[in-house]
This record gives sequence, C-alpha cells and structure tokens, in this order.
Amino acid sequence: MPLISFAQSNFVDGYIIKLNGDTVKGKLDDRNWNITPKQITFRDSSVHSFNANEIAGFGSSSDHYRSFNLKLNLTNENLRSNIKTEEGQTVKDTTLFLRFLIEGDQRLYAFMDKDDVAHFFIINNQNAATELIHYRRLVVVNNVQYVQEVNTYRDQLLDLLNPDNKLTWKIKRSNYYEDELIQIFEVYNRSKGIVKAEKVTKRKEKFIDYYLIAGITSAQTSYYLESIYGNFDYKLGNSLTPSVGASLTVYIPRNRMQFSLDNQLLFVSYNMESEKYKSPYSNSNTFVRSSSSYIKMFNIFKYQYPKGLIRPYIGAGISFAARLASKSEFNIIYPLGSSETYRAVYGNKKFEPGYAFLLGTAYKRYKLEFRNDYAINSLNSTTYYQLNLCYRLR
Repeated sequence: MPLISFAQSNFVDGYIIKLNGDTVKGKLDDRNWNITPKQITFRDSSVHSFNANEIAGFGSSSDHYRSFNLKLNLTNENLRSNIKTEEGQTVKDTTLFLRFLIEGDQRLYAFMDKDDVAHFFIINNQNAATELIHYRRLVVVNNVQYVQEVNTYRDQLLDLLNPDNKLTWKIKRSNYYEDELIQIFEVYNRSKGIVKAEKVTKRKEKFIDYYLIAGITSAQTSYYLESIYGNFDYKLGNSLTPSVGASLTVYIPRNRMQFSLDNQLLFVSYNMESEKYKSPYSNSNTFVRSSSSYIKMFNIFKYQYPKGLIRPYIGAGISFAARLASKSEFNIIYPLGSSETYRAVYGNKKFEPGYAFLLGTAYKRYKLEFRNDYAINSLNSTTYYQLNLCYRLR
C-alpha cells in the first residue's frame, strides 16, 4: 500500500562512542524518538545496529545518548493509568540508553519507557546512575480510594544536591517534568559557580501535524416528495463508498498536545436508492435514486488523552461541503413492467453546512477514527458515518 512508503529511514549526521571510548562519525538513523530506543542504526562504510550493551553512546546535533548500567524502577509500569496499589517498589538491573539533559558535577539524564512514562536519572562523577523516583498509587482511607502521588525524588534531590534555602524551596514545589528538573539543575550549577554548563537544546514544541486519510463512508438521506402517485418520505441508505483526503492538525501550545484543532479536507460520495413505495391511487410503484459527490471541509476541536502509546481522543466541530456533482431520479414502475424516470429534486444547494462528532485512537503515526457527520440543506438532510485510517507524515 502507498502509505507504507512513508515509513522510511532518516539518516542525519551523527556519531557513536565505542566501548573503548573512541568516537566514530557517520550517519545516524534519527527517528526523533519519543520512546527511548533500545537499538539504533548507524552507517559509516556500512550499516550497523547497536544496543546499549554494544556501544557507550550515540548522538546527533540535537540529542545525545549514553549507555548506563542502572536499576530501573518498574513501579510505574501500567499501560492504562500509571497507578499501582502495591506499597513496595519493583526494580530491575539493566543497561539502557539515557538522553542527556544537563551537565555539572551532577548530570541529569532522561529515559522514556515503552509506556511513555518518563524516568529521570542523576549521574555522579563515578558514572553511577541514580533514578529520581516518582509514581502514583491507589490508597484506601475509610473505604474510599484516593490517588497518592509519591514524590520521593524531592527528598533525593535535597540529599544529593545539598541545596541552599532558595533551591530547597524550588525543589519542594517542583513537578516531575523535564523542564522543571533542568531549571533546578541550572540554579544548582549557578550556586556552584558553574555558569556555562552544557545542556540539551530545548526541543521545539510541535504545533502542526500533517495526515493522509483513507476510509469508507456510509450515508443515509431522505426526500419528501409529493406527486400524483402519493406523498412519501423516501428513505435512502445502504451506501458504502471510499473516501480520501488530508488533514492539518494545529496543537494548542503548552498542553502536551492534548487539545488541537483538526482541519480536514475529504472527498466523499454516495449512491443510494430507496425502497419501493406502492401508490394508493394505482398499482404503480415509485422509488428515488440519488447520487452526489462532495469536497468536505471539517474544523473539529479535539481532546486527546496525553499518556501511553495508545491515546484515545474525542472531538466535535463543524463541516462545510461543496457539491461537485449530483443526480436525483424519481422512478415510476407501472403494472405491466414499463417505467419512467424524472428528475426528483430541483434547486439542490451547491453548499451544505453541518456538524460532526468523532471518536478515535492514536498509535504512533496512525489514527483510527469514527466520525458522525450531519449535513443540512433546504431540501433534506444527510447523515454520514465514516471510518478513517489516518497516517501522519514526518
């Protein structure tokens, strides 16, 4: 399928650090990782793959990773809610790549696990890694459940950094976010006279995503027609046609991509026929056949759950359709089998406003969404049900 062709490598200038400390420059397959990679692909004279046990580090102009033997806190491992009820912690001895954040006599690194949960580590002068512990758990008080946030990392920072009063106040009120922890280390470095400590270049916040869309559309409509054969509200349905398009998603800043405005442009069509209605005045039967094609624009305000690999979302907004082609037929079938066809509707509007609701889920580059779209004009209304697969362009 054509969509698969977009999932290709992206080699940029980069480097690896061998276990003996030598640095080799070449091309790194940079995936702009959100989840910290377990393995990377590197190309010099040939293409190689390395894990954290095989090299000491790697990087590019934007990110730098180092390999560490460490104890990883697994208490946070929960795909749904990141909440545990156990009192104890579970740790695992492992070797991982960590992403560099800020330099100093205490260095700060980050690891994002497969469940999209952040882990932060302090690396001391002996290259020993200590995880800053933070997780949530359910506690029961008087038969009522509460979510308790365990902020052990604050006490760890107070113990490891031995901060002054100003920094102590900042640590005690901090949240377990990358930018806040970097700020703590910046203040700490200044207090130690380290004014030019290297730090990670702040990642640019993403504001726009582009998607290709392919799916199927089911449509239902009706026409109320008066004729010498009777007055009937003709119900048309059972149309199933492909739809294609593209979208531009604009994220509202500083909200972890939870809220966005989804602007979609889709080609949709339908070809429907009503059941046959028997005339009360003769033995004739009548039915209506209708077909149309549209370019539809959607503006949908959307909320997406911000955690995990699988992120559900909901949205609501407006639609606006421009009709490309339309045909409606009023058909009469006489008792002896002969038939006649007339134009069913005159003056169909070329533009149709409407409103839409959607439910969906995002996984990596893909979104699967179900949409209900209700279009209105002066003659009738049309209900669309769409199931679309969306692919995010890099």
